[in-house]
This record gives sequence, C-alpha cells and structure tokens, in this order.
Amino acid sequence: MPQKNIETDSLYAKIIRGLFYALFFLTPLILWTKTSEVFEFNKMLFVYLSTIAIASTWLLKSVQEKKFTLRRTPLDIPILIFLISQILSTILSIDPHTSFWGYYSRFHGGLASTLSYIVLFYALVTHFSDKSKSIANLIYTILVSGLVVSVYGVLEHYGIDKDVWVQDVQNRVFSTLGQPNWLSAYLVAILPIPFLSTFSQKNRLYSYLYGSLTFLIFITILFTKSRSGIGATVITITLSLIYLLYRSIRSKKKIFPLLLLSFSLLLSTFLIGSPWTPNPGEIQKTLSVGGPLLPAFEKYLNQVGLSSQLKPLDTEKLSDQEKWQVDLESKGIRVGGSNSMEIRSIVWKGAVELGKRRPFFGYGLETFGYTYYNVRPEEHNLVSEWDFLYNKAHNEYLNLLANAGLIGLLSYLLLIAAIFKVFLTSLIKEENPLHTALLLGFISILITNYFGFSVVCIALFFFLFPAIVISSNEESKKEMSLKIKFPTITATLVVFFLLYFSMKLFTTWSADIAYAGGKSLSQYGPTYLSDAIEYLTTAVKTNKNEPLYKSILAESQAQAALYLSEQLKVLEASTPAQTKDKFSIAIDEFTQAALTNSAKALEMNPHHTNYYKSRAKVGIYLSSIDPVYYNDVITTLLKVSELAPTDAKSIYNLGLVYLNMGKNEESIVAFQKAIDLKPDYTEAQVRLSSLMNPQEKE
Repeated sequence: MPQKNIETDSLYAKIIRGLFYALFFLTPLILWTKTSEVFEFNKMLFVYLSTIAIASTWLLKSVQEKKFTLRRTPLDIPILIFLISQILSTILSIDPHTSFWGYYSRFHGGLASTLSYIVLFYALVTHFSDKSKSIANLIYTILVSGLVVSVYGVLEHYGIDKDVWVQDVQNRVFSTLGQPNWLSAYLVAILPIPFLSTFSQKNRLYSYLYGSLTFLIFITILFTKSRSGIGATVITITLSLIYLLYRSIRSKKKIFPLLLLSFSLLLSTFLIGSPWTPNPGEIQKTLSVGGPLLPAFEKYLNQVGLSSQLKPLDTEKLSDQEKWQVDLESKGIRVGGSNSMEIRSIVWKGAVELGKRRPFFGYGLETFGYTYYNVRPEEHNLVSEWDFLYNKAHNEYLNLLANAGLIGLLSYLLLIAAIFKVFLTSLIKEENPLHTALLLGFISILITNYFGFSVVCIALFFFLFPAIVISSNEESKKEMSLKIKFPTITATLVVFFLLYFSMKLFTTWSADIAYAGGKSLSQYGPTYLSDAIEYLTTAVKTNKNEPLYKSILAESQAQAALYLSEQLKVLEASTPAQTKDKFSIAIDEFTQAALTNSAKALEMNPHHTNYYKSRAKVGIYLSSIDPVYYNDVITTLLKVSELAPTDAKSIYNLGLVYLNMGKNEESIVAFQKAIDLKPDYTEAQVRLSSLMNPQEKE
C-alpha cells in the first residue's frame, strides 16, 4: 500500500510539472482572433485554466497523501503583505468587479490574476524542489517558446502577415505578444539565459545553439523599435558582459568568443538601426538629401552648440509627402505622434494626483481607466493621443499608487526587495549562471515596467523566476503540512472546484466571442443589426455581470430603432396599417430596450465615462426619432464633463447637441470652453467661427 501511494504521488507530481511546461511554452504563443482582445485575454484565461488544473492536481495529490504540503519560502511574508494590500484595495474599490477581474480589454492586474500567480509560485517551489532535471526542462521550455516567438517576429518583419493586421507590423513587430513593447519586454527578460549559457557550456554545439538564440532574440528586439525594451536590453547585456568578463578573467578563460558575440550584436544594431541610431540606408539617404544624422539627439546636441547635420536639407530631393511634412513642421504644426515620454509624463502627473487624493488603498485595482479622467491634466489635450482612453498609467509603480495607494505600492516594493535578497543570497552561496541570468531578467522586468505595465507573460516571470531560484536552493526546505481528515469529501470538492471554474472560464470566453462578433457586425450598417443584436444578447445572457455588453447592446438596439423609424417614414400610403403598427411596436421595443440596457450598464458601473458616452450615443440615435431625447443626451454629456472636466471632445459634442436643438448661445459657450481646454481644436474653432460670423458661412 505505501508503494502505491509513492507511485501515485510521483504521477501527480509529473502531471503538475507537465502542466508547468505547457504553461511556460503556450502562454506566449496563445492568441485567438475571434475574441475582442486577441492576445492578452486568451493568455490570461489560459493562465487561469492552468492554475485551476495545477491546483486541482495538487489537491488530489494531497488527498492521496492525506495531507496538504506546501514549501515555505523567504518570500512568504512579503507575498502575504502584498496579497492583503490587494484584497483590501479590491474590497474598498469604487468598482469591485473590475478590481477582481481586471479592466475589460486588459484582463490582467486584478485580484484574480494575482491569486493565480501566487498559487503558481507555491506550486512550483513545492513540486520542483530538488528537481534539477525538471528545472532544466522548464528553462528549455521557456527558451523554445522564446525561439518560436522570435522566429515569427523576424518573419513578421519581412511581411509574413502584413495583410492580417491594421498596424504596420513590418515596421514594429509584435509577434504573438500583441504589442511591440510587450514583445520586447518578454524577450529581454529571457535574453540573459541563452546569453550567459553560451559561455557556460562544455559542449561546443550547445554553445553555438545558445549563441544563435541570443542573436535571434536580440534582432527581434531591435525589430520592435521599443525604446524601453531596447534600453533594458542595453542595460542587461552590459551587466551580463561585466559578469562574463569577471568570470573569464578569474578563471583565465579566453574572451574571444565573448568579444565575437558582442561584436555580432553591435553589428546587427548598426545594420538594423534603433530608435536612436540610423541604419546604413537611413545614413545614405541623409547624406544625400541633408539633415541631421542623429535626429533623436539633435535637440540635445544643439543645446551644447553641436550638430549631427553635415549639410542643409535639400527639399528638392524629397518626395511630395516628405516636402509636405517639412512644410508643416516649419510652421510649427506637429506631424505624426507626440513624443511617447511627453505623453507618459502627463499621464504620470495624473497618477500622482490620484495617489494624493486617496493615499492609503487607492481607488481600487485596475480602476485607472475610470479615475484618471477626473484628474487628467489639461496639457493632455495638446498631444496627438489626446482623445485616447488610458486605462493604465504606463508605469507599473505609479499605476499601483493610483489603484492600490501607498500601501499597495510599498508592499510591492517590499516584495521586490525580498526577491532581490533571494537572488543575491543564492548567488553569494554559489555562483550559478542560471540564477544570474534570472536575476538580470528580473531586473529587465523592473525597467520595462517603469515605462509601461506588466502583462501576462511578464507577470509570470516576475513571480516564477524567483520561484525557480528557490526551488534550486538546497537549503531552507521547511514545509507546512495540513492533515486531510475527510479525503473522500475533499476529493469530491476538488472535482467540483475543477469543473465549476473550468465552466466559468468557458462561459467567460464564449461570452466575449459573442460580444466581439456582435460589436463587429454592428459596425457594418443596418443590414447586419439583427445579427449583431442576437450576438450581443447572447453575450449579455451568458455573462450577466459585464456592463460593457449591455452598453454596446443598447447602442445596437438604438440603431435598430432609428433604422426602423426611417423605414416607416418611407412606407407607401397603401401599406397596410397592421404592417405599420408592427414597425411602431418594434421601434418602441428597441427604444425601451436600449434605454433599459444603457441604464443598467451605468447602474453596474457609474464611474466609467465610456458608459456615459455610450448612453449619449443611444440618445443621439433616438433623438432622430423624437427630439425629446436631446435632453437626455445633454444631461449625460454634462455628467461626462463632471467626471472628466478636461475632456474637450465631450464639451465639443455637447456644443453640437445644443446646435442641433437650435440653442446657439449654449453652443457658443460649449465650443469656446472646448477651445479653452484645447487651443488647437480645429473643429471647435470652425464651428465657433460659423456661429459668431454667420455671414462667412457658405
């Protein structure tokens, strides 16, 4: 009988390790084009599914052993403190639903994802302890997945899927991660592993393979053109070189292979270029037409009396498009997007203000998209992305400050400090290239998170890189055990837990697919409205707790009411009264349904300006049927301006509504206010001018 338990334990342990291999390999690769968010949503649901499977297997293993065993770690207290801060922030949140599940479209950063990562952390340290071969397999799995991601990224640069995406993916690749910054953050986190492994292998073939993978990952990072990712790469490679040079000098090894790989990376940077350095083609063009060789540094060079411009710009050699851009720039008109750091600094200013207003536990996890607009600086109206929705602070630390307050931020920093201690303690006891590589990867995460935010793959590495180091540690193997007195009941509950949460994930996924399909169809005109409403109704019925579905359904229902109203107007006089009555009944039903669903969405989440804007859109549609709905639109837009006092577009839209109602004086006030908030608001200036000078109107 004891022998049987040992075999069962071994089987369950192997299943858990196999699930971890699948988790690390598949998470970066998973995407699904039928969901509303192609990348992060599916990755997050897969992490949830993996967590459920691993936790269930762990519990079944515990039932067989009649005790639940969990390995203690040096991170227990910091993790507990961080978890408590997240729980309190969720409880005190302005919208607990969002704080638990995450902001819809990001689907990450809520309490549910944090709980998953913590469960995975303890499952890994408990089941990979003293399993050096299993840890090696885990690392191989990470690298093979990174290889696939990188190969696809390189192929993407050369146009393998250029017709699939709206974005210019050849210019800035994102592979299977979904966004260039996310891809670069993921790749730079794993880059130190093959880089250091290249020089720690006794087998020359393995060294060549690791070196080739290093080169492949590096050029893929360059193809992302991500400033934060490439900057983090420079730092991690520099630290890696210092470490490798130190090892080579101490062990008296040849440094030629290290110099060769370093030269290869430098050469590839020169040939491909970077956000700061031109490639040979760009240099040749600049030498031909003139202008600065280093435009990214030209402003700073000019400040000290220097310049990278060898000859004046010859506009005759430029294309018509380039001439147009030069002409606009000479007039002080912005061409292209604003500087990303300029935009970030504005958003960061708002995040700090939110931290001041609710300093202890913040407004709630993942509520930045709701609260930022209440403190949004006016200067945000002057950048190219002035009307974008910002649901993240684009700085993980300030994001925590705004959402979870000082308690959340300090607990996060405490956890980071504790993780550093784990890494350094391990390296002091024993020099280990893998642990050094994981430390450098962890440092890269802290850097990229400073200029962005954590996504699914990065959060996995944040929690599980230190877990791998702890699992490799021969010391500190304390365990906590809890006896299971009723194994049969426990096993039944585990199976129920597995089935219930798996079904919950499936319904969440299927509801999103229905929502995505309905939203897409609603944009193709009246012909597809019936199908759109059917899909969106399915989404609402499948997931009753998501206000977004009700909001978008309301818009489609209002569109349907307007379309039927227009059809009713053009019906011939000879049309039977019964047919006209059916039209009228359908119009009334769609109208009431639209008003009801938009009201429910606002009732479920009264903090999101998007739901008020959606309500206003519903009112606009319905006002074409009955002008009385203009009053509802005005009330709604005034509420938007209350929640987002610097939102110039909402004020401008309010002016348009007043204009349609014939209230010219109110329109003038609204348009002027919009211009005050955004001095370069051309549309508002034109509208105001036509009202102030009606004789100029054609």
